[in-house]
Amino acid sequence: MIAKQLTLALVLAAVSLTGQAQTEDKKALIAKVLKLQQSNIEQFGSMLVQQPVQQMMQQAGIALQNRVPADKRESVGKAINEEANKLMKELAPVLRASAVKNASGTLGPALEAKFSVAELKEIAKYLESPTIRSFVQINAEQQQALASKVAGETRATVDPKLRAFDQKLVQLLGLQPEAASAPKP
Repeated sequence: MIAKQLTLALVLAAVSLTGQAQTEDKKALIAKVLKLQQSNIEQFGSMLVQQPVQQMMQQAGIALQNRVPADKRESVGKAINEEANKLMKELAPVLRASAVKNASGTLGPALEAKFSVAELKEIAKYLESPTIRSFVQINAEQQQALASKVAGETRATVDPKLRAFDQKLVQLLGLQPEAASAPKP
């Protein structure tokens, strides 16, 4: 009887230690996956400032065309671009750092809940692949190039429609035309 109890106690202790080791392995794997994804997480943080700045720049571009005399547009446009770049350089590092800091508390629990240790090992192996790393880097660069190309190619079609929409909003809201075309925060 004592031998059975001792055996049962040893089995339970082994299971407990195995479970604890798997939990520690899982947490280490989650940390590894997050570390391997750090550049994507940082890019996400940068994107959080890029989107509103791009929207404001579009609105400023419309106002520039509609409100600024032709002879001053180039200099005002350069000043606007300089201010936007200054803002991006100031805010992007803050948002990148915050995204990295908060990733383990937000993405970590999702990885822990959705994936087993074996699956996390597979994900880490995949993310460590030099081919995948190169693909992810090139893909991010090419998405930026594609976005610039699409914006440049469609600007002549999109900008007049955006201006018309802006004017329609002014009309619907009963605003003064100067106030509606100014960049909005």
